[in-house]
Amino acid sequence: MIVNRRARSTIVLATAAAAGALLAPAAAGASVSPPPQVRVNQVGYPATGPKVAFAMLPRKVASVRFEVVTPWGVAYRGTSADDVGAWNASYRAVYRLSFSGVQLPGQYQVKLVSPARAASPGFIIGNGVQLYRGLVDNSVRYFTSERDGPDVVSSVLSRQPANLTDEKAYVYADPRYDSNDNLLGTLKKTGGPVDVSGGWFDAGGGYEKFAYTASYTDALMLLASRALSNQQGPNSYGMLQPEAAFGLQWITKLWDPARKVLYAQVGIGTGNASNTIQGDYNFWFLPQREDRLNVKRGGNPGPSAYYVKYRPVFPAGT
Repeated sequence: MIVNRRARSTIVLATAAAAGALLAPAAAGASVSPPPQVRVNQVGYPATGPKVAFAMLPRKVASVRFEVVTPWGVAYRGTSADDVGAWNASYRAVYRLSFSGVQLPGQYQVKLVSPARAASPGFIIGNGVQLYRGLVDNSVRYFTSERDGPDVVSSVLSRQPANLTDEKAYVYADPRYDSNDNLLGTLKKTGGPVDVSGGWFDAGGGYEKFAYTASYTDALMLLASRALSNQQGPNSYGMLQPEAAFGLQWITKLWDPARKVLYAQVGIGTGNASNTIQGDYNFWFLPQREDRLNVKRGGNPGPSAYYVKYRPVFPAGT
């Protein structure tokens, strides 16, 4: 949007006036109480399970009256004197609001009636599929977005194949770092090439891959896939089993039965203090860019980024 100078000046003056009003000190001796809040389980509640919300107030009261409402009217009215204690210095009383008797599936909201008015975010009451299907699908979609190697899903974040050099990666001895996480010395090659392509890359600032996080995640996916299939039938969550299989395929690559070696990490996050060796944390770009780096002498970024393009593999227990 283009704003001319005169209009912009008017906006600035109006904004400054509003800000001044907001920031003006309160009258001497006056205190501003925080607004009441209502907290609910935003995932929702099982129809036959317990249902509790919490009213957060700046001070204790004799009781709290509340309503559970639908788009069509009030479904439940209740009163609570169950103060479970302070949340912090601003909210010195928190009242437990029980409405377990509400069991009809649907959309709901909890509203305070007295001593103050406030409303919770909307939530649903329903069965397991209604409550958790979206969470499972979102979680699986997240890991699909973190896929590495040639087998990515382009419909998720327009992903492209990445780190294809991992198909022929070399193994290095366990590196040494100083107290500031700077690499000491150089990396010593001990074996390879090995195929460690695929898997999920890390989301903590670089694209390294870790056996311990991937194996834990995959175990949870496989357990969830089995439990949901037993409860709701095979392929009831169509995205879950294929993503779990994708993770398992990479984990099996990390065990070298001939050498009896488990590979624990692919990639290096931090290089040395002089940046003659750089790691993933030295760059901020899409993962497919790593394969395109020119690490030749005179190239951009040059030899210092060799281990970003040709990622080292580190064995466990060395």
